[in-house]
Amino acid sequence: MNLFLSIQFYHNLVRSYIFLCLKKSRNSAGCGVWQTPIFKFKCKDNFRTIDFYPLISVLNNLIINSIDAIEGSGHILVDQQREGDSYLFRVVDSGAGIESDDMEVLFEPGFSTKYDPITGRMSTGIGLSHVKQIVDKHFVGSISAESSKENQWTCFKVLIPKENIEIKR
Repeated sequence: MNLFLSIQFYHNLVRSYIFLCLKKSRNSAGCGVWQTPIFKFKCKDNFRTIDFYPLISVLNNLIINSIDAIEGSGHILVDQQREGDSYLFRVVDSGAGIESDDMEVLFEPGFSTKYDPITGRMSTGIGLSHVKQIVDKHFVGSISAESSKENQWTCFKVLIPKENIEIKR
């Protein structure tokens, strides 16, 4: 399958997962309130790829993590642009940020900060390690994260060499 990446692609990605974008949180009275982050998508450089599913897996995981990181309302930016001989994908959110100590183990299998004190359940910690494996092994690219607890933002950057994702026209 060939996919022409564009702003429409990102818009359709979000619409496909819109049910995941509705986040339930508790207000001060303990009642459930549905919250939806505000999304912004930017696509500077279009290209064709046959690696639709691995790319969707990476972006979907990063977007869902951004949704989970936002308490109440917030913003999520997903953008893509060409950077030299690579494509750069960024997912930036206005969530609470990531502790500096956690940055070192962020991509380790089993590591998670997602814990539900009501149910006692913890996330599996598979998501980001799986994303890293796809980026490293499938695309032979790189992934990095920056975050600020003080300013409340996190940015994941995925850099994929052009020859490992783009098909010739």
